[in-house]
Amino acid sequence: MMDSFFSLVMGLAILGVVLYAVFRPKEKSEGHGGKDAYFYIVMFLALMPLFWGVADLGRLGLEGVWDIRSSYTYGQRSAEDQARRISLRMSAIVVALPVYVFHWYKAGSRKKEEMDWGSKRSYMVAVLILSLILVLTVGIWLVYQGFNALLGAVSRDVKQQVAYALPYAVVSAAVWGWHMKGWQELKKQEGVKPTS
Repeated sequence: MMDSFFSLVMGLAILGVVLYAVFRPKEKSEGHGGKDAYFYIVMFLALMPLFWGVADLGRLGLEGVWDIRSSYTYGQRSAEDQARRISLRMSAIVVALPVYVFHWYKAGSRKKEEMDWGSKRSYMVAVLILSLILVLTVGIWLVYQGFNALLGAVSRDVKQQVAYALPYAVVSAAVWGWHMKGWQELKKQEGVKPTS
């Protein structure tokens, strides 16, 4: 269920960012409007496998530490299967991280008067909203499981569910925090006082 939720949210977010970047009204005060939209769209797209790789690597780590058998392995887990799972997540990180960093650097290397403020704002807002949705959704679910444990209503596969949700909550919060810091810096660069 969580996989289908993440897929739906990611798909809608991608569609929303692309449509907004293409069809948003250009403001004269934005500077070079739309010029860097490519960089921010690629960063957004690279952030998804990067996010998944880091969070799911955390899930695999927790499953290993807590000796949890995933439901999709039917109780059988070989060292080779585990190595392949880890290898896939590491591959996603190794490929997506340089793409993300390169495009972040290229988009941010312009002079203040040449900066495409509108595309940068669109990117920041999309990532902040999406990561906040994930933090709230997974955070609420984790607190719900905590209350269930306090009240003695724990399901038998709660460790597996927590191993899945906890890394996604932590990585979502980290992504939100890093982009919130970037949002505040963006507001300073634009000459607007940050709201928080």
